[in-house]
Amino acid sequence: MDKEQFKSIVHPLMKANSFRRKGNSWYKTTAECIVVFNLQHSLYGKMFYINLAALLRKGDDLLFPKEYQCDIRMRFPIMEIEGYSTQMILDLESTIDEQLRSRLIENIINISMPILQKLESIDGIIELYGEKPELNNIYPFSSILYRKEMNNKLKDI
Repeated sequence: MDKEQFKSIVHPLMKANSFRRKGNSWYKTTAECIVVFNLQHSLYGKMFYINLAALLRKGDDLLFPKEYQCDIRMRFPIMEIEGYSTQMILDLESTIDEQLRSRLIENIINISMPILQKLESIDGIIELYGEKPELNNIYPFSSILYRKEMNNKLKDI
């Protein structure tokens, strides 16, 4: 499998969930956030990483922010899916049958969707912080609460 074949598996699933593609990333814009699903190619071999991110909307937003420009960022976790580690699945040089790899990649995307859905809103992000407290090291929880307070004040105007 090559990079373009990999993207061709990802694209229809992301499109079905209202994401738009630009390069190696898919974007979904909501009232409060811009959500990013990003494929990052390793510098070594055909290994990929999946990054999930959200940019809190502030009014002067980038239309297609890079994953590293986002406020909340995480890498898809290492786990086992049908007996294969995500590292092995995302290493396109590993010896997994191509049909099986396609199905495993679809499973990774399906597992990502609930996280991406939480990244669509500040309340969802607050819920995600409860599930993944390590996010506090990236973007402080207090900043999320402040953004929620500011959004509520703007709605009252």
